[in-house]
Amino acid sequence: MSLLDFSRRQTLRLMTGSACALLVPAALQKSVRANPTPSSSDFLALQKSLRGNVVPKENATFVTTRQSMVWNKRVSDLRSPDAIVQVASAQDVVAAVKFARANRMKIAVRSGGHNYHGTVLRDGGLLLDLSRLRAIDINAPRHRASVQPAVKSGDFAAALAPHGLAFPVGHCSDVGLGGYILNGGFGWNMGEWGPACMSVTGIEMVTASGDLVYADEKHNRDLFWAARGAGPGFFAVVTRFDVTLYPTRPAIQSYAVNFDLDAAPTIAKWLPAAIRSLHPTVEIDIALGPIDSTGKAVIGISAVAFASSEAEASGRIEPLRSLPMQAKPIGPVIDQSVSFKDLLELTDSGFPGNKRMAGDQQWSEASPDALIAAAQHLARDAPPAPSAIVIVCMGGSAQAHLMPSPDQAALSRGGGTFIGAYAFWDASAEDASSRGWVRSVLDATAPYRLGGYIGEADLSISPDRARDCFSTAAWERLVVLKKKLDPDDLFYSYLTS
Repeated sequence: MSLLDFSRRQTLRLMTGSACALLVPAALQKSVRANPTPSSSDFLALQKSLRGNVVPKENATFVTTRQSMVWNKRVSDLRSPDAIVQVASAQDVVAAVKFARANRMKIAVRSGGHNYHGTVLRDGGLLLDLSRLRAIDINAPRHRASVQPAVKSGDFAAALAPHGLAFPVGHCSDVGLGGYILNGGFGWNMGEWGPACMSVTGIEMVTASGDLVYADEKHNRDLFWAARGAGPGFFAVVTRFDVTLYPTRPAIQSYAVNFDLDAAPTIAKWLPAAIRSLHPTVEIDIALGPIDSTGKAVIGISAVAFASSEAEASGRIEPLRSLPMQAKPIGPVIDQSVSFKDLLELTDSGFPGNKRMAGDQQWSEASPDALIAAAQHLARDAPPAPSAIVIVCMGGSAQAHLMPSPDQAALSRGGGTFIGAYAFWDASAEDASSRGWVRSVLDATAPYRLGGYIGEADLSISPDRARDCFSTAAWERLVVLKKKLDPDDLFYSYLTS
């Protein structure tokens, strides 16, 4: 039975699991503690009930399994659950959640493990690994698909391409859709398609009470609202997303040019007018750091335009071709039509695996020139390539926030400009200095700060950092819904240290 067949036959049944049914009667509630550990026989009983695997801490493969749960080598040994459950179906998730409830274990959930800060790794409790939930089912005539949470962005894009369809997938090909969509999902062609979570029409999930339910605009609306942006603090386990698809934009123009870092003031002065003249769907990235092939600190300007024809795509970035005469490019100016596959591969090269890594970001309404002026002095101090200060904005005179209305989604904090700092290194002895560099960039641009993005913000910096990623109204609603729909605090909330 295909995933879409399952959707059609089961959605009405799942919809009956209303929000009221999620609450456990007070007399039956048990407080969930963070660190109780079931016995080996308990885990053996769970294993017998699953298609997937249970890996307790005592298992010989536990350490390597735990380390494989996160993309960032720096955080793979920072924290450790009591057991990892590698589920193979939605029913496995139900069984694992009920096991955790019965044994008073807290739950963390992992889809793709790409989060920079390893928020899925917690001390104690159960880690639900959804990486085997990778089914994709496409209904091309209806421009719809059902997709499970561990599907990678690159794999989803590749599956859609033969149908002439697309989805606003993440910028890196190995980003799992589960965490990406739950965080809101600012991906490719977001100027036209918006955040990925707003292309979600329905979600199958397992609640804190162990019920498999379906949420959409009409059913379990609180869960649907929270799943669009709550990120790692979401209080259920998503097992399937139903999404809207879009006709592929057949032409993509990629543009990139680097300058010596000393030219940063000249580039900063030229940029605002150039950006205002660009088509509003064009994504512009400004990078400062050792991104040149020589490892020398530079300022790089790149842009990507999606369109219906090569001429249209090329025309959308025309203003960037009129470079300031005072600044001489380093190396060739890249100005070419590319495939979407090539675009993903190019981005992947800027975020290599098997590295120790630190990253953080903040939203701003400041013009890129102000952010360049505030942070450019730190670019020469960056760790080795591809470490960089990155500023992202969209073209046009009015920066589109692309944010949903408050009643649609928990995703609620944004700005016209995104600034982040990303450091990569190899030796653990460099952890403190590299993380310190990231922090210095965020401190230097703090006067322009509006808040953070829950998908990339370093929540370990402060207990208030997660709250800073939401509007006041959205945060207060999330707090209320967490108490209502997860009254025993079964699911780990936002990482705070």
